[in-house]
Amino acid sequence: MSCKIKQCLKYKACLSYVYVLFIIFFFSGCNGYNWARESLYYSVAPRTIIIMPPRNLTSAVESGRFLTATLVKPLVDLGYYVFPVEATMAIFRQEGIDEGMALQISPARLCDYFAADAALYLDVESWDTLYAVLASDVRVIANYRLVSTKTGNLLWQNRGECHRSSHGHVSDNILASIITSTINAAITATTTQYFTLAQEATKNALSTLLPGYRHPDYERIQQEIMNWEKKQKKQR
Repeated sequence: MSCKIKQCLKYKACLSYVYVLFIIFFFSGCNGYNWARESLYYSVAPRTIIIMPPRNLTSAVESGRFLTATLVKPLVDLGYYVFPVEATMAIFRQEGIDEGMALQISPARLCDYFAADAALYLDVESWDTLYAVLASDVRVIANYRLVSTKTGNLLWQNRGECHRSSHGHVSDNILASIITSTINAAITATTTQYFTLAQEATKNALSTLLPGYRHPDYERIQQEIMNWEKKQKKQR
């Protein structure tokens, strides 16, 4: 067999190997599930969520209330029952629990008092506008944590953020550009809807939270987890 034929066969074999690796990677990536993580999460299988008073780490007084308001609909769309926020917040205030004091309540007490499966804690890390000479950057950043009320274990955590910037254009008249860009930056900062940014931040964070029992994909995921667990048992 000539050297050219051998090289051609080796080349084809390498291509086949790369193709197989690509198919495996592609379909595992499309699946998007980490069955070990999913199995652990659904072993707890929280159905009801209570949203705790947020901890506001910024100087914006209303930021916690705004961010809390963005949580209910996405959680319901994910298939969870969410306790009415206004009612639960009123109960917390009556008990002397206000913003920033949620960690003083043990998860077990939440389970006993509300019969909630999980508690969602929210830390508002940034709710401000950063100014530069020719631009402004409006930022909303928050940290979200879901904790089991039965065990106190962390079930899920993610950080959500959203930015909106205005950038100036430098023309031949530098002074005029600076004045115009400064005005545009101020307008962007004052007209930006923080609630819209908060919604985006929450949407980004909750994109990694697994579906709840009312979600259309819930039963399918449960079946796939069962199949994965059976395979794991056979391999042991």
